[in-house]
Amino acid sequence: MRFEHPALRQGLVGAWCPSLGASGLSLIDRSGFNRHGTLTNMGGQSNWRASGSGVALNLDGVNDYLAVGRLPQIESQSRLCVSMWVSFVQLPSVFYGLFSYGEAGGFASDILFGYSSNVFFVQVNNGADGNNNFSATVSGMNHYLLAFDGTKTTATDRVALFINGNEIARTGSFNYPATTATSASHTAVFGSYISSISGWYTPCQLDDLRIYNRALTLAEIRLLASRRGIGLTPLPDRAASLPRKLSVNVGGNWRAADAYVRTATDWRLSQASVNVAGVWK
Repeated sequence: MRFEHPALRQGLVGAWCPSLGASGLSLIDRSGFNRHGTLTNMGGQSNWRASGSGVALNLDGVNDYLAVGRLPQIESQSRLCVSMWVSFVQLPSVFYGLFSYGEAGGFASDILFGYSSNVFFVQVNNGADGNNNFSATVSGMNHYLLAFDGTKTTATDRVALFINGNEIARTGSFNYPATTATSASHTAVFGSYISSISGWYTPCQLDDLRIYNRALTLAEIRLLASRRGIGLTPLPDRAASLPRKLSVNVGGNWRAADAYVRTATDWRLSQASVNVAGVWK
């Protein structure tokens, strides 16, 4: 299959995009790894809300979250990008978990990306490597991209937050990754904090959630911010509309030839067909 902007599929380890089609209590992973997300605590409610030209996953902020399972491709990696479209209700002094990766049911989070009172915050290794805050006032549906690059020689350049394709700030006095020996029980969630599933639920609409195990260029980040679902839908088969080729023997050598039909005035390109048991194919 062909996709527009094929570079956006390089290093892609998970892609969940509600606006490309509602799918019950499971959210299709369009990365090719088939890690379909589980809509948790969302039975018997309106899970899909009209948003833009499609729908977004609607979380009530009480106990909802999207679980997408373990992502071994991001463990023991030096680079990571988390991309998401989010629209959420801003309440003062309330902590929201937007994305978390860690041990299921435990209290050690390898990665936590959250928000509270106009401040986005990032923790790695349960905060042992420091907390990193980015001040930003937002409203409505926006694109957020959190970028880790542990190969940067300057420590304060190792984590950056982009909103709608624009870099808000760059900081990060820690090294990534920070995976633990219990990685087999790790899981990723959107809309909550894996280490305290009983809290930090986010009332929001989520769309086009992606995780990459590589650094994205600024041009790629801005592509992701330009349209929800960009690069995730296969393009039409170019060969479907082309005439089928024939071959002709010239002096003992077979050569490619096109099929033509004689009209009343000239020769015109046509499609070759064969009759099989009375049926033209």
